[in-house]
Amino acid sequence: MASVASRGVSMVGSLLWACTVAVQAGEFVSEVGDELMIELSGGWSRFFPNRASDDWHLLFAAGGNFNLLPMTADYEVVDQDRLPLTPSTELKDHAIVHCANGGYLHTASANISSPNDSAYAYRYDEEFNLTGWTVLEEEITERSHNDMPLSCSPGLGVTVFGGMEADAMIHSRFFQVDDTAQVIGTHDNRGVPFTAGCTFRHIPENRHMWILQMSALPLDNPGELIIHRMDQNLQQVESLTAQLTPEGITGHWPQGLLRIGDYWMVAFIGWPDDGMWDGHNGDLWVSILDRNWDVLESIQISDNEPSNPGMRPGLVRRGNTVLASYDKQVQPHVIPLTLDLDEFGVEEGETGGYWDTGGGNDTGDAGGKDRTCGCTSRSGAAGAGAWWLLAAALRRRRPTPQA
Repeated sequence: MASVASRGVSMVGSLLWACTVAVQAGEFVSEVGDELMIELSGGWSRFFPNRASDDWHLLFAAGGNFNLLPMTADYEVVDQDRLPLTPSTELKDHAIVHCANGGYLHTASANISSPNDSAYAYRYDEEFNLTGWTVLEEEITERSHNDMPLSCSPGLGVTVFGGMEADAMIHSRFFQVDDTAQVIGTHDNRGVPFTAGCTFRHIPENRHMWILQMSALPLDNPGELIIHRMDQNLQQVESLTAQLTPEGITGHWPQGLLRIGDYWMVAFIGWPDDGMWDGHNGDLWVSILDRNWDVLESIQISDNEPSNPGMRPGLVRRGNTVLASYDKQVQPHVIPLTLDLDEFGVEEGETGGYWDTGGGNDTGDAGGKDRTCGCTSRSGAAGAGAWWLLAAALRRRRPTPQA
């Protein structure tokens, strides 16, 4: 394992065994690896497979920029010659996705004259060369630009920013950008979604879009995932809910999302409702849902203390390995997961590209095995076993008319 030296000579970020937790795996996630900490200072860590090798790309925020470092197949990182990706030096929050037609789309916020008043978009090729960028909004206080979601379908990227106004509703402005990150359209919506910390994903068959959100507000249902389906005009078609956590656990930040065959894998942050946690940070959880958003499996894969919680979850897959990542104390952490691909109905080497699909369409019946219920597991160290969710835990709502 590499040593650590001071920056300017050559800082080497090595991976440490941050914790070893006895976790009860499930049918889909057959093994939960040890949590690993990358010894470098940075937030908004995201990982992608290096398509030219068995290694990985690590991206993280530091120094007012978004930076790139290589990570080996054995999860080792050497922090030298880090590559800043943008011409900016005031960036704060970040989102980045791999695009369906290749390359990456990146959005970021900044505090120019007041908190979260600005946002920018950047487009990269497969080697993370900058191919275009633009100012989305600058010094606009009507909307908060932090914790933005992001999606990138062929020829179209979408993000959104919102703010509470006098009518006590979230007023959201969607931004559509092209393959050079230039704005080609905006759309205003009211009430959907609560923008910060949610996730977008386009539906390839009809160009609709899923929006996933979780609310940590005490008056809402703790641990409930809210799934909105938006049409091509960004009007809501339907809204569903799925209970991801057991009673007594609040969930938030559903920022990690994979489509694997006919199933969804969601990563989010959860914490006990015991008054010991700060209300947004906690443990890393992953849930498996079928095509119809029925919960099949939920697992708590970390075991944090209130004094050292995590936030900003992410997911990335290569074959039967998923890297579940999050930030703790402004340092990247990663937990390798091993999947049972037979349960997902996909082949060993298949990654499925941007949508990670295994055929069919997103509005049809779920494929794979017949299932009537799912289980949710918490780590043995947390002192709780499996609990069972009935299919009725998913409550479908009627489409909500737009004002």
